[in-house]
Amino acid sequence: MYGLCMMVAVFVGYQVTSWDQMANFGVLMAVLMLMLVPFLLKWHHVWLIATWNTTAFLFFLPGKPTLVLALAACSLLVSMLHHAINQEAPFIHVRILFWPLVFLTCVVLATAKLTGGIGLNVAGSSNVGGKRYIFMFGAIAGYFALTAQRIPREKVIRYASLFFMSPVTSLISDISLLMGPSAVYYIFLIFPSSGMMDAEVGSGAGPTEIARFGGTAIACSAVAYTMVARYGLRGIFNGGRIWRAPIFLLLFVASMFGGYRSTLLMFVITCGLMFWLERLYTSRLMPVMLCGMLLGAVVLIPLAAHLPSSMQRTLTVVPFLKVGDDAEASAKDSSDWRIQMWKEVLPEIQPHLILGKGYSIDLVELEKINTTGLGNTGEEGSKMAGDYHNGPLSVIIPFGIGGVIAFLWLIGAGLKVLYNNFKYGDAAFQQINTYLLAAFIAKAIFFLGVFGSFYSDLAGFTGLLGLSVAINNGMRLPVRAPQRVSDTWKVTQARPVALN
Repeated sequence: MYGLCMMVAVFVGYQVTSWDQMANFGVLMAVLMLMLVPFLLKWHHVWLIATWNTTAFLFFLPGKPTLVLALAACSLLVSMLHHAINQEAPFIHVRILFWPLVFLTCVVLATAKLTGGIGLNVAGSSNVGGKRYIFMFGAIAGYFALTAQRIPREKVIRYASLFFMSPVTSLISDISLLMGPSAVYYIFLIFPSSGMMDAEVGSGAGPTEIARFGGTAIACSAVAYTMVARYGLRGIFNGGRIWRAPIFLLLFVASMFGGYRSTLLMFVITCGLMFWLERLYTSRLMPVMLCGMLLGAVVLIPLAAHLPSSMQRTLTVVPFLKVGDDAEASAKDSSDWRIQMWKEVLPEIQPHLILGKGYSIDLVELEKINTTGLGNTGEEGSKMAGDYHNGPLSVIIPFGIGGVIAFLWLIGAGLKVLYNNFKYGDAAFQQINTYLLAAFIAKAIFFLGVFGSFYSDLAGFTGLLGLSVAINNGMRLPVRAPQRVSDTWKVTQARPVALN
């Protein structure tokens, strides 16, 4: 072993002397990853949970996959090997979720086969777009990796907090811009830019630059959602900890610095569902919250036009607020661009209703668009790439009616699993199960009615389902247990059990 380590040390030392060559850097990273195998074998499951929503990329691997994509593959492989060796460590099998995921996989594979293949250009294919297929397969594989084992009861809150807090890494891209260009290049290799400064075309003669701290907004939202998952709205505003409510409200305000209207909408939908599921409308918090919302509206209406431009752009989704002309023009241009693209894309539904378009893109056609300059507007390029900025369109055009059936089947099955776990789950995890149900419903509403991309949002759905199954050891169901009393049988109150 000493001799082997010396040989590896000499080899790595030689690679370090040629640091300017990316190929040598990739070899060095591969050696370091090999040294992490013992740690991966022990902690692959918690690593997958902690990185599920991160934005990190493995830039030294072909195709630059995301960190969670690589961890999902490794974790599933380790779990399969462990199960092959130890038959007493089976996967948590939830049949109601298993079959829609299998059907979705078959639809994706069939569509890819009939529309030119997956098309991995990094593998020498003449087509591109295969990375989107890999994202979808990774989301499905990630679900099975998450449900490979049950989360220990004493670690549920810790693991769930890691899962919800993982988007905080988006903050790194914003902070790195303050460190100078020499540091930005290396940091962006792992954590890509969140688009801190976007040039939007306003109503005037030239572009209007709006500082949009996208990473900051995502990170603040993640911390706020983690608080909701751990304490619930009742625990935040009436839990005996006076620091929770101010921090929660501060995070909510800071999340609007991203300039994304979707952030505000998602926040309102999720918290509204939590308010309903926790039955706060029957508590004494109801009048307090109504008065607080009314007071906030009275203060916000006259101050909206004087807020930072990014916050004004976020608030353009509120109809009664008057914001600055630049923010309003930026939001209107973005909405008009999407509506115009949807109008042009709608006729594509009929020819792709049976057999979807898929994600494969011909390089010759793509080069033609770039040469003629059509792709400079972004509209034609987005249509070709399948970025329709609309959830239903991103399902039906690439995968046809089969994709629609698979997606709706998965959503319906997921709602049943999450509702049962919310209703019959362990009382110690009531807040987490409540938030999982609210977050899943909010994500489905947002995907179907506001904004969505099937290949990138699928991991969000499967991640919530996988975490719920791993926490509750499957889907909880009520069981009526017979009990003998005075030579007669009577049915006791329903008690929850797990359905594997």
